[in-house]
Amino acid sequence: MTMASGHRLGVSTPRVRPRTSRMGAVQAARAATTGAALVVLSAACFGLQPVMARIAYAAGMGVPAVLTYRFAIAVPLFWLALAALRQPLRMARRDAALLLLLGAVGYAAFSTMYFEAVDLIPAAAAAGLLYAYPTLVAVTQAGLGRERVTARLWLALGGATVGTLLVLGASAQGLRPLGTLLALGAAVGYTIYLIVGHAVLARVPPLPATAVMTSGAAFTLIGVAVLQGQAAPPASATGWAAVAGLAVVTTVVAVLALFAGMARIGPTRASILNTVEPLVTAATAALVLGERLQVPQYLGILLIVAAAGAATRATAGSDKSPG
Repeated sequence: MTMASGHRLGVSTPRVRPRTSRMGAVQAARAATTGAALVVLSAACFGLQPVMARIAYAAGMGVPAVLTYRFAIAVPLFWLALAALRQPLRMARRDAALLLLLGAVGYAAFSTMYFEAVDLIPAAAAAGLLYAYPTLVAVTQAGLGRERVTARLWLALGGATVGTLLVLGASAQGLRPLGTLLALGAAVGYTIYLIVGHAVLARVPPLPATAVMTSGAAFTLIGVAVLQGQAAPPASATGWAAVAGLAVVTTVVAVLALFAGMARIGPTRASILNTVEPLVTAATAALVLGERLQVPQYLGILLIVAAAGAATRATAGSDKSPG
């Protein structure tokens, strides 16, 4: 504004322009660095999710109870964050209903399948198989005519397929068929959830949308746990610490850091940086849980992660779906 005004008034500004440009460049670089750090923090928090779930299971909790207390703690925190940040809850009734339905059906189903998979197969394998979803989303969007079909997209699909086969085929040790199917089902379920929810998520700001969706998921998950008689609270300090970590670290902090990072660097770069998530899971599962996969399985996880990044780059800027 100052430089433009100077030009209109005929004022010489050669000395001001470079300084202002440098300051703007420095601020942009700082914002990008901060945004990238926040997204990586978010991915690391998400990556801890299966490890904390396994700790809760070891403390005697079942999947329904873990999900019940995760959402019972996280949902009020999302609403508190919404109030603290003074973000208005403005959305059409139809959008609110769709978000509640997405949470109650889509997000609840995806979460249940993923947490059941983590209970049955190694955490790193479950996280690696789940992370096929970015490639599945890109390919599905292309099939629906919403993305351009490119060579990079086909390469991503091939890489994800080979990576999945490596994870599944390197060794049957620790990979129970039901757990494997649940992990792949979670990837498919999350893909459907994202594609179906694309339109409404484009109309509603992310934090209000998250508060409403997680409320819907909590309603379903807590209701199912109560009906099954599996909503008993943790019986030990370890169990409470695990579900508190799941709620606060891997849900609330992870989501808020992701939103703050995306605001600074955009969704495409954020999606690419998010591919460190399964790598964090593999590292922490090895360190904390003592889980070990065979070398081909770790290579398969790396291939899936690389495919996710390639799929994101392949579809960047080509979304033709209505906003």
